[in-house]
Amino acid sequence: MNELTPQEALQAIADGKKLEYKFNKEKDWRIFRPLDNGVTIGDVLVRRFIFRLAQEMITVGDVSFPKPESEPLEVGTVYWVAAPTHQYYSSITTFIWGNGRDDKRYLQRGFVHLTRDAAIQHAKALVKLSGGSIDAE
Repeated sequence: MNELTPQEALQAIADGKKLEYKFNKEKDWRIFRPLDNGVTIGDVLVRRFIFRLAQEMITVGDVSFPKPESEPLEVGTVYWVAAPTHQYYSSITTFIWGNGRDDKRYLQRGFVHLTRDAAIQHAKALVKLSGGSIDAE
Protein backbone atom coordinates (compact mmCIF):
# COMPACT_ATOMS: atom_id res chain seq x y z
CA MET A 1 0.00 0.00 0.00
CA ASN A 2 1.18 3.46 -0.80
CA GLU A 3 2.36 5.79 1.91
CA LEU A 4 0.65 9.16 1.97
CA THR A 5 2.43 12.49 1.85
CA PRO A 6 1.81 14.72 4.88
CA GLN A 7 -0.65 16.78 2.83
CA GLU A 8 -2.49 13.65 1.63
CA ALA A 9 -2.66 12.34 5.20
CA LEU A 10 -4.14 15.60 6.49
CA GLN A 11 -6.69 15.65 3.65
CA ALA A 12 -7.65 12.02 4.33
CA ILE A 13 -8.10 12.81 8.04
CA ALA A 14 -10.25 15.84 7.14
CA ASP A 15 -12.29 13.66 4.75
CA GLY A 16 -12.90 11.08 7.48
CA LYS A 17 -11.11 8.26 5.66
CA LYS A 18 -9.82 5.28 7.60
CA LEU A 19 -6.05 5.38 7.97
CA GLU A 20 -3.28 3.24 9.36
CA TYR A 21 -0.03 4.64 10.74
CA LYS A 22 3.33 3.60 12.09
CA PHE A 23 6.36 5.30 13.51
CA ASN A 24 9.09 5.77 10.91
CA LYS A 25 11.20 2.73 11.83
CA GLU A 26 8.45 0.36 12.94
CA LYS A 27 7.30 -2.62 10.94
CA ASP A 28 3.70 -2.92 12.15
CA TRP A 29 0.86 -0.65 11.04
CA ARG A 30 -1.82 0.47 13.52
CA ILE A 31 -5.35 1.75 13.02
CA PHE A 32 -5.40 5.54 13.29
CA ARG A 33 -8.06 7.03 15.53
CA PRO A 34 -7.52 10.80 15.69
CA LEU A 35 -9.18 11.31 19.08
CA ASP A 36 -7.33 8.41 20.72
CA ASN A 37 -3.84 8.86 19.32
CA GLY A 38 -2.95 12.40 20.37
CA VAL A 39 -1.28 13.01 17.01
CA THR A 40 -0.86 16.69 16.19
CA ILE A 41 -0.79 18.36 12.80
CA GLY A 42 2.87 19.06 13.49
CA ASP A 43 3.53 15.33 13.93
CA VAL A 44 2.02 14.70 10.51
CA LEU A 45 3.88 17.54 8.79
CA VAL A 46 7.32 16.55 10.12
CA ARG A 47 6.64 12.91 9.17
CA ARG A 48 7.02 11.61 12.71
CA PHE A 49 4.48 9.02 11.57
CA ILE A 50 3.91 7.38 8.22
CA PHE A 51 0.31 7.10 7.05
CA ARG A 52 -1.52 5.01 4.48
CA LEU A 53 -5.16 4.36 3.69
CA ALA A 54 -6.44 1.47 5.78
CA GLN A 55 -6.77 -1.92 4.11
CA GLU A 56 -10.36 -2.62 3.09
CA MET A 57 -11.74 -5.81 4.58
CA ILE A 58 -14.23 -8.37 3.29
CA THR A 59 -16.43 -10.00 5.92
CA VAL A 60 -18.44 -13.18 5.39
CA GLY A 61 -20.28 -14.27 8.53
CA ASP A 62 -17.71 -13.99 11.31
CA VAL A 63 -14.69 -14.30 9.00
CA SER A 64 -12.84 -11.23 7.71
CA PHE A 65 -9.89 -10.89 5.40
CA PRO A 66 -8.16 -8.10 3.47
CA LYS A 67 -9.74 -7.24 0.13
CA PRO A 68 -7.55 -8.49 -2.72
CA GLU A 69 -6.40 -6.17 -5.48
CA SER A 70 -8.95 -5.66 -8.24
CA GLU A 71 -6.96 -3.68 -10.80
CA PRO A 72 -3.81 -4.67 -12.69
CA LEU A 73 -0.64 -3.70 -10.83
CA GLU A 74 2.21 -1.63 -12.21
CA VAL A 75 4.75 -3.79 -14.00
CA GLY A 76 7.48 -4.68 -11.50
CA THR A 77 5.20 -4.58 -8.42
CA VAL A 78 5.83 -7.39 -5.92
CA TYR A 79 2.75 -9.35 -4.85
CA TRP A 80 1.63 -12.51 -3.03
CA VAL A 81 -1.10 -15.00 -3.81
CA ALA A 82 -3.57 -16.48 -1.30
CA ALA A 83 -2.93 -20.23 -1.41
CA PRO A 84 -5.24 -22.15 0.96
CA THR A 85 -3.75 -25.52 -0.01
CA HIS A 86 -0.17 -24.42 0.67
CA GLN A 87 1.51 -25.27 3.98
CA TYR A 88 2.09 -21.57 4.76
CA TYR A 89 -1.19 -20.26 3.25
CA SER A 90 0.53 -18.00 0.75
CA SER A 91 3.03 -18.27 -2.01
CA ILE A 92 6.43 -18.77 -0.40
CA THR A 93 8.12 -16.83 -3.14
CA THR A 94 6.95 -13.44 -4.16
CA PHE A 95 5.58 -12.77 -7.60
CA ILE A 96 6.53 -9.77 -9.68
CA TRP A 97 3.76 -8.33 -11.81
CA GLY A 98 4.66 -8.58 -15.47
CA ASN A 99 1.13 -8.33 -16.84
CA GLY A 100 1.39 -11.93 -17.99
CA ARG A 101 -1.23 -14.66 -18.25
CA ASP A 102 -0.64 -15.98 -14.72
CA ASP A 103 -0.68 -12.49 -13.20
CA LYS A 104 -4.02 -11.78 -14.85
CA ARG A 105 -5.45 -15.16 -13.81
CA TYR A 106 -4.54 -14.60 -10.13
CA LEU A 107 -6.08 -11.12 -10.34
CA GLN A 108 -9.31 -12.36 -11.99
CA ARG A 109 -9.67 -15.04 -9.31
CA GLY A 110 -9.25 -12.45 -6.56
CA PHE A 111 -6.04 -13.82 -5.02
CA VAL A 112 -3.56 -10.94 -5.51
CA HIS A 113 -2.33 -9.15 -2.38
CA LEU A 114 0.37 -6.55 -1.86
CA THR A 115 1.51 -8.08 1.44
CA ARG A 116 2.24 -11.65 2.45
CA ASP A 117 0.21 -11.19 5.62
CA ALA A 118 -2.90 -10.19 3.65
CA ALA A 119 -2.52 -13.28 1.43
CA ILE A 120 -2.21 -15.50 4.51
CA GLN A 121 -5.30 -13.96 6.15
CA HIS A 122 -7.27 -14.47 2.93
CA ALA A 123 -6.19 -18.11 2.58
CA LYS A 124 -7.01 -18.90 6.22
CA ALA A 125 -10.44 -17.29 5.76
CA LEU A 126 -11.09 -19.52 2.74
CA VAL A 127 -10.19 -22.60 4.80
CA LYS A 128 -12.50 -21.53 7.64
CA LEU A 129 -15.36 -20.72 5.26
CA SER A 130 -14.98 -24.20 3.74
CA GLY A 131 -15.36 -25.79 7.17
CA GLY A 132 -11.69 -26.75 7.37
CA SER A 133 -9.18 -26.29 10.15
CA ILE A 134 -6.32 -23.83 9.81
CA ASP A 135 -4.30 -25.73 12.39
CA ALA A 136 -4.19 -29.01 10.46
CA GLU A 137 -0.71 -30.24 9.57
